[in-house]
Amino acid sequence: MKRSKSLNQLIGVIPIATPFPLNSLFPRSIQKMRNIQWRYPRLQFFSLASIIRAEDGLCYLKLERRTDLGLKGREITVPDDDYMPERIRFFGHWSRDVSRFLASGATDESALLDLGAHCGLVALQTYNQSKISKIFAVEPMKINFLSLRKNLEVVSSCSDIRLLNCAVTNAPSGIGYLFSEPGATMNSSINPELPGLGSNQSSNLTIEKIRVINSVELCDDFLKWAAGSKVILKSDLQGMDVIILSDFSDLFWQNVELGTIEICALDYAEDVEIEILIKQLERFPAVYLDPDYVKSISLPRLKDFYLSKSKKTINIFFSK
Repeated sequence: MKRSKSLNQLIGVIPIATPFPLNSLFPRSIQKMRNIQWRYPRLQFFSLASIIRAEDGLCYLKLERRTDLGLKGREITVPDDDYMPERIRFFGHWSRDVSRFLASGATDESALLDLGAHCGLVALQTYNQSKISKIFAVEPMKINFLSLRKNLEVVSSCSDIRLLNCAVTNAPSGIGYLFSEPGATMNSSINPELPGLGSNQSSNLTIEKIRVINSVELCDDFLKWAAGSKVILKSDLQGMDVIILSDFSDLFWQNVELGTIEICALDYAEDVEIEILIKQLERFPAVYLDPDYVKSISLPRLKDFYLSKSKKTINIFFSK
């Protein structure tokens, strides 16, 4: 018997998690309840962070209890958009699966390279769980970078931190233009030449002049800074990942201990760039679609996903 749409919606918000495995029943049930609050704010009965104030495009939140983002009372800064502050308030973390995976292979001698760091919450959570000794974070959008700098100040006395407010490109270093929809802090695209050109032709774009760094130059700069440390890689470059990472040297990939990459099946990448990245991923025993090493994806299937140009996105996880 086919269930009605309204019945399916009701079942979707019933605060009961599947009973097995029992050891994770409680945290999964709590997460279910938080998801209900997220969908139905009037049902809110607790929050993990409170909004202190919003000014100059930034929202300041205080943690109400200990979370992956830090101890109770810590102040977190995020862009004042319609999404992130409420998300942190309800859930008390950001991309926790990614940061926990990165932290699982990190030591106090590892160096995290965070490409597309946004406001630094993944890097902060990774540090909180592993006490990683070095963080090299790259973020082009100025409002995101302000948050990134504020959020990582709290660990700057314990970790060697380098922050770059620039975009990575395979074009020569110089000045480029970052553009996004007004108010958008999550997604943006770059054109190294003139504003208004590129894949996004919308007439109401927010355009931001930024510094551009060449991918080969960035890779060499990072390797000198990391000084032989084992590399933890997180790459989220809005579809440009394969173009940038295919430029990174063999020496860089030899030092990568584990990482996660957002894979976007866009039409930017050339076949040769896809082939180079796939070849580098052969260094790892397997590539997974989840951080718990349950769902794997073969490299031929990953290549087919890239070549599909479907505009779909997946995250991959890999480790030595």
